[in-house]
Amino acid sequence: MDPIVLIHGYSAESKQPTPAAIQKIYGTLPQVLRDAYGNDGVIEIDLSRYITLEDGLTIDNISRAFDRVLKAEFASLLLGKFHVIIHRQHGRACHSKLAPLV
Repeated sequence: MDPIVLIHGYSAESKQPTPAAIQKIYGTLPQVLRDAYGNDGVIEIDLSRYITLEDGLTIDNISRAFDRVLKAEFASLLLGKFHVIIHRQHGRACHSKLAPLV
């Protein structure tokens, strides 16, 4: 099966960077998916860890952050297919990055 990528957006940042605090974003979904598809089958990307130097946050900022994390940490995803589950409304930004790949 193709990997499942869970994307946490900027507004999904928890006050504490602990796994327990971040787990509240998706609840038990990541663990349920890992139980079904294995640890390597589920990847979590926290876009809020990739800062922007601009004052405002735009779709372009989020798209650039997604581009950076894919190329720097998950380049293998760009070589094949993967499924995406996005928290909040950052789907448009991720779509703007992924659209040329489809």
